[in-house]
Parts: sequence; C-alpha cells; structure tokens
Amino acid sequence: MEKFYFTSAVRGYHVYKHVWKPSIGEKLVAQCEFNNPMDEHAVQVVKNTETVSHLPREFSRIAWYFLAHGGEISIEVIGRRRHCKQHCGGMEIPCQLEFSCAKEVQMNCLKELLAKKIQV
Repeated sequence: MEKFYFTSAVRGYHVYKHVWKPSIGEKLVAQCEFNNPMDEHAVQVVKNTETVSHLPREFSRIAWYFLAHGGEISIEVIGRRRHCKQHCGGMEIPCQLEFSCAKEVQMNCLKELLAKKIQV
C-alpha cells in the first residue's frame, strides 16, 4: 500500500472543544461526512466514534473523493492550537495527514491535485 504525507491542520476546534482536547502525537481518522448541510464534500475528523474536527475546505473535496474511492486518511496532531488567519479566522490544530491507498494511479492523482492547491 502506497502512502503520501501532507502537512496541514484540522479546523472547527471551537465547535468541538467540549468533546476533544487535542494532544501532540494523538492519532485520528478522516471520514466522508455525508449529509453535512454546510458542505456536501465535508470530511470529518474522528476520534473513536466522535467527530472532533474537519479537514480544511480548501482541499476537502479532494480528500472526500479519495476516501470515497477506497483511500484512507490517518491524522496525527503535531502542534498546539493556533489562530487560522489565512482562511477562516478561527482555531486550527496543526496535523500530519497520511494518505494511503492500494491504487498507484489514485495516489498519483491525489499528489497532483494537492500540489495544485498548495501553489494557489
């Protein structure tokens, strides 16, 4: 299984702070969030069975399709919460995302799409 790492953050801490206290090194999982009224391609971040955050909207559509087509995304908290001045003005938690998939073609497509998002 091929793996690809991407440094980013998870957002929405202010919404979930009553159920989650992030700690460096903590492992989480990303899942497609079907039926999200705000974003049809929302990707929720889950600890055990509880939603604790979301992937940033800037690349959630890419991540959503990756997950929907058999990919997996593991998340490791790598920093303390911080203000997200660039995009949302709220709080975000720095994380390392690990994308894994058995399909090489899908991994190559993912890398290309994320590279374009980084350049924008």
